[in-house]
Amino acid sequence: MLIGSGIITFLLIALFPHTFAASPTWLAPIVGSPLVLATTVALGLNLVFRIGIKRSVEMSIDPDVLQLQDMETFVERNAASWGARRDVITRVKFALLQAIDVLADFRDPRSVIKLTMIYDELDVEVRLAYHGERLALPQSPPAKEEIKQSEGQRLLAGFLIRRQADKADVTMESGLCMLRLHFRQ
Repeated sequence: MLIGSGIITFLLIALFPHTFAASPTWLAPIVGSPLVLATTVALGLNLVFRIGIKRSVEMSIDPDVLQLQDMETFVERNAASWGARRDVITRVKFALLQAIDVLADFRDPRSVIKLTMIYDELDVEVRLAYHGERLALPQSPPAKEEIKQSEGQRLLAGFLIRRQADKADVTMESGLCMLRLHFRQ
């Protein structure tokens, strides 16, 4: 439909050049050329048809048996098929590696972590759902003395995760924690 509309518009202007003769002078450069008008119609329809398209994929992660290479392959394969930028994919992978590493220590060992990636042409959103303690995402890094303790390592991981994502938050509902990471394209 998109290509057909562009071709029909091109043919309309090429065969009947006086179709838009009564249009305002400021529109003359656009409607006076078949190629410009057909391109404008095709681009406009493309934008309209793409509104609201979201793609999502899910993966269950058991940190006890997870091969990190499997998760990286999952992220790269899906993000590449979506056309996500390489730097965004790198940031997503780094944040996920940090999150999985830290969540493996204080999540409920009887449950798995559910990874959901959502892509909508402008953004990549990553959601990690797990049972366990809420992950802290501090604005500033912990002190060097704090990092030597296990809680300080969690704070450092939370800080690194927040730093990689454009937006990060954690919500908790009925014992289920949801870590949301938002990456702008």
